[in-house]
Amino acid sequence: MVGPLVLSRALDANKADHGSLGVLGGDTGTVGAAFLSARAALMTGTGRVYVVRPSLADGYVLDPLVPELMVIEASQYRDKPIDTWVAGPGLGMSSLARTYFEAILRVDRALVIDADGLNLLSIDAALASFCRERTAPTILTPHPGEAARLLGLKASDIQAHRSS
Repeated sequence: MVGPLVLSRALDANKADHGSLGVLGGDTGTVGAAFLSARAALMTGTGRVYVVRPSLADGYVLDPLVPELMVIEASQYRDKPIDTWVAGPGLGMSSLARTYFEAILRVDRALVIDADGLNLLSIDAALASFCRERTAPTILTPHPGEAARLLGLKASDIQAHRSS
């Protein structure tokens, strides 16, 4: 049985002492994916978490379950003290999503690429090249379908060779 996670913090600690994460994602209709990723980051100890959305036109500027998440439009991310990035949860495949994803690929910060970030890499050779050229730590988290798209294979090929 796993018990609750209890973080040990100094009595004088504040959120600025525990890093900041930007979650690039949450396009219209898929904001929940970005909110879930951001919630997980808060629950595991990240001090500040920004949900960085391509557009706020749909009005989702607050996570009603976790109002301490900061939701901003992607055009504002440069003004925030973001140490680490997650790019892709619910990002979408639009030209605007691609523009912001490319911008984050060029940021010299640790990056986890998931979901639509992986899908964008699989269809855009320039983005894949920017990803390969990164010098900051970069982690890709594909499920079998995403891995297949990235490698030009079938998902069944990935499943058949998971230990390889």
